[in-house]
Parts: sequence; C-alpha cells; structure tokens
Amino acid sequence: MRLLSKKNFSSLVAVAVSSLLCADVEAFLPSTARRSGDLLRRLHTPSYGTLRPPSPLFMSTALYQMDRMPTNSTFPHPPPSRPVPQKRSRRRRSDVKRKKRPPSPPLAPPPLVPSALTVEELYRAIKHAHKTRRESDLELLTEFLTVRTDASFGYGYRGSLLSRAAVAALSLRRMDLAAVLLAVRRRDHSGAAAPTESAALVRALDRAGRRREAKYVLEDELPLPSVFEEKGGAQVSEREREVLIQRTLGLRSIALWDFLSDDARGGVEAMRRVRELGPMARRIQVDMEEELRMNWERLIEVAEQCQALRKERMEKEQEDGCDLVRSVLEARKAFFQNMPM
Repeated sequence: MRLLSKKNFSSLVAVAVSSLLCADVEAFLPSTARRSGDLLRRLHTPSYGTLRPPSPLFMSTALYQMDRMPTNSTFPHPPPSRPVPQKRSRRRRSDVKRKKRPPSPPLAPPPLVPSALTVEELYRAIKHAHKTRRESDLELLTEFLTVRTDASFGYGYRGSLLSRAAVAALSLRRMDLAAVLLAVRRRDHSGAAAPTESAALVRALDRAGRRREAKYVLEDELPLPSVFEEKGGAQVSEREREVLIQRTLGLRSIALWDFLSDDARGGVEAMRRVRELGPMARRIQVDMEEELRMNWERLIEVAEQCQALRKERMEKEQEDGCDLVRSVLEARKAFFQNMPM
C-alpha cells in the first residue's frame, strides 16, 4: 500500500476530525432549536447528512502512519520562531557602589542645670563629668555646690557631693576647683564624712601629687579609734571597724606614692604605721581578700624599683629602716599569723 505524504496526511486528518465534530452539532443544540426548522435556518447550520464517516481502513491507515512517524521529525519549512527577547542585565544592589552618606554630627548634650537636679541626679552628673572629662559641667557643679547651696542642702548629702566633686576635679587636674571644694567641705562638714569617701580623697590627693594634704586628710578624718589602744578592739562598732580598714588603705596609698616619688623615708615611715595596724586587724577578724585588699605584690615591686634607684645614686644608708623591701615584708607579716618573710 502506498504511503501518504505528510501534506496529504495532515489534510486527511483535519477532514476526519472536522466531520466527526460536525456530525454531532445537532446533539448539542437545545431541544427547541431542534424542533424549529426556522431557527436552524436562521442559525445557518449546514446539513451534513450526505457526509459519511471515514472508513475503518482509512482510520487504521492514519493511525498506522501516526505510529510510524517519528515524534521529533521536522517539517521542511518550519514556521519562523519568535525571537527570544534578550534579558536586561540588572545590577545587583550589592555590586552598585553607592555613595556613603557622611555621618551625622553627634547631638550636643543639653545644657546642665544643676538647680533643676535631684541629689541622685547630681551624683550621676558628677560621675558623668568625671568619666567624659567635661570641665565645663564640673565648673557648673562646683559653683552650684559651693555658692548656691548651704550645709542643709540635700538632707545632709552635700558633704558627700563635695567629696565626689573634689575627687573628679583632682582627677582632671583642676586644682583650683579642688581647692574650693575642699575648703567648703572642711568648713561646713568637718567630721561628718564617710570613711570610704575620706580614703578615696586621700588616694586622689596622692595621685595628684598633693601628699602633704593627703596626710592631713588622713589624720583629720581617719584617726585611729581609741578602742584599739592598749590591745583593745574585741568589741567595736561598725564605723570604728570601717575607719580602721580605710585608714590602713590610706596609709598603703601614701607609702605607694612615696616609693614612686623616690621618697624612701616617707615610704618606710608609712609602712611602719601600716605594720602597727596589723594586730588590730587580726583581732577584729578583717577579711584580707574582700575588705582589706592591700596588693602586697605591687608594694614590693615599687619598693624594689625605689631601692634600685637609690643604689644607682650610690646613697648608702646606715639605718636598718631604709631597707625598703624589708619594711614591706614586715608589714605584710603583721597581718598574717605564722607567715614567713
């Protein structure tokens, strides 16, 4: 049997499919339309009564050729394909080098008005001025505390505020402000300072090089309580206990800065006074790790440095007390029982 060409095959398949569809057109029309011939004529429905369905031989031949025809066969003249649109290259945001905006200038802090602050806010303002080294704020606070307030300001906390401000002024090397604050504090609040604040003031004066004033504050505000005289001190109050601890720490600071300033005699004298407080601290059972942090290693280190400088200058001292390291070791032994030097 002769095979049909591709062109004839496609036309025959199209005729067969159309005849099958058109044969059942009347089946899909409404019943009223099928009864009415006028409506069928109005719709111009052609009559397919004369057409016959394709023969079984034709259909088998068509199916056979469809089975034999490869699926990937191409026609001799394929239709022109639609041009593929080219994709636009889009820049990624990460690849684009954007101009960095200049950082916005920091906002200026609001002006300090000490008269509008509470006592707690004044403490925070002094601490902030000390930490940020804002001398203008410290000047405003000094003027407010020394000129615009009296001894009854802040329910008795004015002396504590003056001590904190004086420590901040000494740390910033503003000796003029520190002198005014200390003078007002000594005039209005003498003997009413807390032991911790007095010891902090002694350390600040030592760091600023005012060792004579530090010794004056130590003897004036942290004197040895009378209860510790003649081997007493078994029953002491909490304040007397705190005074003994802070006095020891103050003497330790004086000895340290004397050694750093190459004042060997002053350092040895301070360590002798520290040694005298050792038995008293043992009697009241002071915790050497939490309450009394002496940092003996640092004291021994600065004593060795000072002694090395003295040897370089060939200054030979005949007194036994000028053995700097030995003075520190003897003071440490006084605070600990059965401790070798």
